[in-house]
Amino acid sequence: MKSRIVVAVVFFVGFIVGFSAVTLVAHEPSQLVSLIGGIVGGYVLLFLYKRFNTS
Repeated sequence: MKSRIVVAVVFFVGFIVGFSAVTLVAHEPSQLVSLIGGIVGGYVLLFLYKRFNTS
């Protein structure tokens, strides 16, 4: 159960970072573009977390 919470938090942080990065780079992007950037950011951070946290 605890690992699911950690995964959710990691994905959420990645989503926020990705969403913010797309919003800063593209001047006034559409909501869909920002959402896709957030999802990609979440999966990238989740991938990095799982790769470096093999237990």
